[in-house]
Amino acid sequence: PLHLMPCGDPQGDGQEHQGASETTSRHIPTTMDRQTQQEEWRPVAGTNGDYEVSNLGRVRSLKRNKVRIMPQNRQPSGRGGKLTYYAVTLSMNNKAWCRKVHRMVAEAFIPNPDNLPEVNHIDGNKENNHVSNLEWTTRQRNVRHAFDTGLAHPHRWTDEEREHISRKVKETLVRKKTLRASFI
Repeated sequence: PLHLMPCGDPQGDGQEHQGASETTSRHIPTTMDRQTQQEEWRPVAGTNGDYEVSNLGRVRSLKRNKVRIMPQNRQPSGRGGKLTYYAVTLSMNNKAWCRKVHRMVAEAFIPNPDNLPEVNHIDGNKENNHVSNLEWTTRQRNVRHAFDTGLAHPHRWTDEEREHISRKVKETLVRKKTLRASFI
């Protein structure tokens, strides 16, 4: 399945948010890089051949009989607007969609016979979308990798947070019990 996500308004409130249109500089493979490894291009699934992705993590458009390397932007995450993975805006049938570059590279170049749901950056660097740095994985292994490499840190709950969560869980259980009783 294609993982398409509408571009533009990450918060869904029609407002422009800081970071929503920010771009950051990144290492785009140079002629020198391509001399040491041949760049290979493959079609992006579901785009009718209008777009291709390379093993070096670049994306190009082939629309209107013109080849154009697509600019890559960092997408803000849903939490705190922190910039995360590189994405490109693709357009098909007069609709624009953001696609994460690492996912397109994996879909085009890395077999996924076990139908694993996530793509992991092996070195932990979200800017490194080279095919040799990507692997298909489960959610659990991806999270474990983030903790093992220091990309994620365990949250230390305060006493107030623990009490709040405990109250919410108890309220939910009471609501479920009441709801169940009304159907018996």
